[in-house]
Amino acid sequence: MLDGTYAERIPGERDLARACRVHVLAANKAVAALVDRVRRGQVTAAFCITDHVAIEALRALRQAGLRVPGDVSLVGLDGVPRTEDFELTTVEQPMEAVGAKAVELLLDEIEGRRSAPAQVRLAPRLVVRGSMAGPPRR
Repeated sequence: MLDGTYAERIPGERDLARACRVHVLAANKAVAALVDRVRRGQVTAAFCITDHVAIEALRALRQAGLRVPGDVSLVGLDGVPRTEDFELTTVEQPMEAVGAKAVELLLDEIEGRRSAPAQVRLAPRLVVRGSMAGPPRR
């Protein structure tokens, strides 16, 4: 957490810290709602906005006595290495390719080879692990 003096020294840092707290609170609220809806049988699968949120959801679901993937399938987004420790299925973003393309586009702009914004599509990859199962039988 940022202390007051640090946040004061960097323009906009206090606003950034406040925004991060808001996002964490929203994620915690969403995880609590997910646990509740799984308990009531309203949800059988969830796609989380990041792997970090998915890991927290996995922990909360397990603490509530729910089984992943038995009661709910769970998928995260990003492909952070930590997902392997939790057997979490993830949609892996090609971050190395994103960085390389960003540098290429920036150099093109600096050197005058490009002036218009570019739209680039890079394919993500589904990494299936132990947090997914087929739909429950009814």
